[in-house]
Amino acid sequence: MSNVILGRNLIFGRVLTAGTLTAVLIFLHLAGAAQARPDARKMTCDQAQSLVLQHGAIVISTGQYTYQRFVSSRRYCDYWEWTRSAWTATRDNPKCRIGYICEARPDDDDRRGRLRWLNRR
Repeated sequence: MSNVILGRNLIFGRVLTAGTLTAVLIFLHLAGAAQARPDARKMTCDQAQSLVLQHGAIVISTGQYTYQRFVSSRRYCDYWEWTRSAWTATRDNPKCRIGYICEARPDDDDRRGRLRWLNRR
């Protein structure tokens, strides 16, 4: 009878150990996925520009509670979006042109809106 109880304890112990190991691995994976975003305020302008060019599209912190997705070209935007030049403050430049941001195009069906948009340029 003690062998049966001992056997159950060993099986339960193995399941508990495997469950604990799984929980630890999930925690480590989530901790790795929750890495801090690069902070433009801590980089030079050249470093920030290189980061955008290297990744193509990247989310960068622009302030304590703000962030922005920057892209290196239109290919990183959705098909209905255009690019607009984007500036942000870096360690060495208060207005560094870091790359582009994606913006929705004006509605093509609204001729007046499109003409208003073209006149603003």
